[in-house]
Amino acid sequence: MRNTTISLIVVAILAALALYVVLPLPHPDWLVRSDLSAKPTPLELKLGLDLQGGTQVMLEADLPEGRELQPGAMDTAKNIVERRVNGLGVSEAVVQSQGDNRITAELPGVSNPDQAIETIRSTGQLEFVDPQGATLRSGMIINTTNKPTAVQDYLSNTENGSPDPALTPYPDQVFTTAMTGDVLGTAISRQDQFGQWEIGFELTGDGADQFYNYTSAHIGQPMAIVLDGVVLSAPVINAAIRDQGV
Repeated sequence: MRNTTISLIVVAILAALALYVVLPLPHPDWLVRSDLSAKPTPLELKLGLDLQGGTQVMLEADLPEGRELQPGAMDTAKNIVERRVNGLGVSEAVVQSQGDNRITAELPGVSNPDQAIETIRSTGQLEFVDPQGATLRSGMIINTTNKPTAVQDYLSNTENGSPDPALTPYPDQVFTTAMTGDVLGTAISRQDQFGQWEIGFELTGDGADQFYNYTSAHIGQPMAIVLDGVVLSAPVINAAIRDQGV
């Protein structure tokens, strides 16, 4: 009985103190200085798909029988999906890996789920681009002949239009697309003699001629490899390439 009485007294004191703090009554200096009587900071709640509504997209790698996923392939795919989701301008979207061969994307508040799904699952636009003397590094976003508004699209979906300037050093320049991914017949990742991963590729008939003409005229110069407006790499052309290369 004694313990119950003490508990009730403690609760009553705490309740009275709470009312004294929040009500517009005169407060002693020590309480004002402690800022306990200040108005509480509003909490920003993030609503999940179950409360806010939206779309969840699951992508699964579908490989031919006997083929296995190459190391890093799913990480690369996840990065591509993240870039496409960012391009949709979806706030608080979540992209994550599921198991060894799946990627999920949660898109809160999406008003046109069919368009979002089509954008995410569409085949990437691969381009071989002439840097035209500019220094292009992996991760940069550039405008190209085939995607002349890549930078503007990125800026429009960035809060306040103020992205990292290192990602868009050439916002007004349109780089020439020398060739697209259509020139590739096959492409596969493999390890070289030193154990480093590389991409080996073979060219189509018409693509072989285009690739040879361009590479033979630009030996010693870089050629940027761009996917969906994002620079993947910019290797230097060491020799003319006709049928296949790395």
